[in-house]
Amino acid sequence: MRYRADIDGLRALAVVAVIAYHAHLPRLGGGFVGVDVFFVISGYLIGSILYRGLLDGSFRFAEFYARRARRILPALLVVLLVCSVLALCLLTPMELSDFSSGAVATAFAVSNIAYWWGGNYFSPSADFNPLLMTWTLGVEEQFYLVAPVALLLVLRWLPRFAFAVVAAACALSLAFSIWGTIAHPTATFFLLPARAWELGAGMLLAMHEIARPGAMPKPGSRLADGFGVVGLLLLAFAITRFNKFTPFPGIAALVPVAGALFVLLGRGSWTNRVVLSSPPVVFVGLVSYSWYLWHWPLLSFTRIASASGIRHGAIAAAVGLSFVLAVLSWKFVEQPFRARRLPAGGTLLRYGGAVAMVAVAMATLGMFGGWPQRFDPELVQLEQATRARSGKSCFVAFGSDRPNETPSCVPPAGAGQAVALLGDSHAASLGTALRQRAESQGYLFLQLNRAACPPLIGVTHRVPAIPTQEADCAAYNERALQIVLGRLDVSIVILGGAWNHPFLEPKGGGRYVPTDRLGAEVSPEESVANFRAGLNDTVSALQNAGKRVIVMGDVARFRFDPPQHLASAFIPARRVLASLASTPVGKADRWVDRAGIFPDAGGSEDIIRSIVAAHPGAVSIDLVAPFCDAERCVFSVPGAIFYRDSNHLSQQGAELALRSFRF
Repeated sequence: MRYRADIDGLRALAVVAVIAYHAHLPRLGGGFVGVDVFFVISGYLIGSILYRGLLDGSFRFAEFYARRARRILPALLVVLLVCSVLALCLLTPMELSDFSSGAVATAFAVSNIAYWWGGNYFSPSADFNPLLMTWTLGVEEQFYLVAPVALLLVLRWLPRFAFAVVAAACALSLAFSIWGTIAHPTATFFLLPARAWELGAGMLLAMHEIARPGAMPKPGSRLADGFGVVGLLLLAFAITRFNKFTPFPGIAALVPVAGALFVLLGRGSWTNRVVLSSPPVVFVGLVSYSWYLWHWPLLSFTRIASASGIRHGAIAAAVGLSFVLAVLSWKFVEQPFRARRLPAGGTLLRYGGAVAMVAVAMATLGMFGGWPQRFDPELVQLEQATRARSGKSCFVAFGSDRPNETPSCVPPAGAGQAVALLGDSHAASLGTALRQRAESQGYLFLQLNRAACPPLIGVTHRVPAIPTQEADCAAYNERALQIVLGRLDVSIVILGGAWNHPFLEPKGGGRYVPTDRLGAEVSPEESVANFRAGLNDTVSALQNAGKRVIVMGDVARFRFDPPQHLASAFIPARRVLASLASTPVGKADRWVDRAGIFPDAGGSEDIIRSIVAAHPGAVSIDLVAPFCDAERCVFSVPGAIFYRDSNHLSQQGAELALRSFRF
């Protein structure tokens, strides 16, 4: 292919969008779509190589993969090695083990699969994964394995229908993406089957350009100018109007994909020629791959050390340093290795050996429990306490509308009385402590907990980024309440939840929604009223069935991550980085003043107290008072930590919260 400067300009736009999103710049909440632009560009360039080479017989698998290895691996392996040194200096034992697993997955091009199992790209915890950016490389490298073989078979058996077959495959992948964004959003975001259509769209454009060059817009024509402008407008719309609550990829991904295709079709247009092909923009595009690799680890390591919040200057410094490293990496790593012209077989053998060696080195980092000998034993003890997930075995994740009814969670009725715990992850964090108290007093214990699903009759919880959430939660609560109401032996029902969570980000669209109005517009004020009505109806229904009701208030929500904060006090290098990027911490800093926690948004605690007061016999339990006085709140004492993240109690925290509780 002839070199197109405007493609490097499009790369520059994509990488700047991604970095702006990762830096949490306001008004650029859709910058993550830059990844989709990269996918289209990769599909277009790889499609051109594959289709042209397969048509004229010049394509060789070994040479193709050798070129891919020279393009991707040198800079990636350097970044992995540098990150491993930083990880040794900055990460706790369990964090180092997690990093090691991610690094090995990255080396073998399956990090997207690993991160599908382990988390959500849009969750706050994603900021603390230094290698999260490599999921896109996993998608692309898996596509490179599949696409050449698939296209070869199509051209061999159905050469006249090659374009139609590839288009049909893209349509199938798009349909899967649309369905999966609703049914299985995390898997759809990370996995190739739901992303292949984006690379395939670029491949289709390349095939069309090669097969019918006369049908392409002429460079400099009005049609090309129109395509260039429309493409940039579509990309600008996605970058500025989308945000982390936008269900993605699915239908929304059509906007950036179409934008990238229009820009590619606008070859020679004014926007392509003047804007995207300007030397400064092209230079950013040339170093975009290295910049993409470097920026995220530097931001992530800085955020790991700065649990109390990273200063804007520190973000700018991390991004600036990553650009300097990108330029050096491009000049002294990318270019020299891409210029080497060793035989393809020898290139693949050398890179295969290098990948194996790096994978072994990365795996060694995670051996022996993440090398806890590096740090104070108390840090290891505290970290183990945060990783012990109370009630996890009975907890139902997003995507399910049925309770876990295994005997350990819903035991069959016996001769005595039973206690039932209903609620979401905040309720589940109390599960083990409540179970121990119930069983010590001779009660059976039923535990029915689901993610982001407070136990309310007639009201459900909307989470905009998970379109099926409100319907799934409504169905789950109906079944869970049927179980409890239908059992005469259940004499006590405990309701627990992150009651104020939908009120914390009203602009994000989280709401309490009536189950008979799923999908309806609900204002923040209506959401508060719906919560009040739902909790009132739930308490009434349970009391009418002869149950004693206990409503657990919500816990104090910290504005930072207590385990991350405390770890920086125990790790010297992390403490130094925290002092540069945030507020310095010390081992004695286990308290914060009241400004360090979120206020009770929506007045949920007042609502709980008023409803309990209106139902004689019902009881509410304050979960803030055990940790907070009038001026400050505690999250740890020597030898114990009470929170496993900013808003979930650890097992030690649950024990403290319930220390005087008896049925």
